[in-house]
Amino acid sequence: QNQSLDARNSLQLATELGKTLSQMEQAAIAHCDLAGSNIMIDRKRLKVELIDIEDSFIHGIEPPTTGSIPLGTSGYQHSASRALNYGLWCAQGDRFAGAILLAELLTWHVPEIQAASDGAKHYFQDSDLETPSTANSRFRLMVDVLKTGSTEIAELFTRTWTAPRLADC
Repeated sequence: QNQSLDARNSLQLATELGKTLSQMEQAAIAHCDLAGSNIMIDRKRLKVELIDIEDSFIHGIEPPTTGSIPLGTSGYQHSASRALNYGLWCAQGDRFAGAILLAELLTWHVPEIQAASDGAKHYFQDSDLETPSTANSRFRLMVDVLKTGSTEIAELFTRTWTAPRLADC
């Protein structure tokens, strides 16, 4: 549901998701298809759960066949994932999409962010992800809103957006 969250709840949910993603990467696990549609939010307990985990990378598990390599969901794909033979199927596979989700959670309480999503299920469109940050109005709005909460988070998001490789996100 596209319901508003207040700033405090947004921060709590983003913190929960960040902890989960950090623990997963430390254990060499990646969801490989992070998207708004693949998380469930419990608004009462302020908890986040990942769903749709069948494409998950787990260190030591045999990779999927070439035709079923996860490339990510529209609006959350890092450009490098399409060029790699293994797509997002690696321990760092969640870094870019995770940053997008965290930014969405942190900023969704802002009406301008909701309005800029044009009623879509996610904030960024594929064309946004292929547009340089200086020419991308959604990206600039996201960074401006993130800056109001933390300049450091806005800088991390910018570095992730412009990272040439998933490992650099």
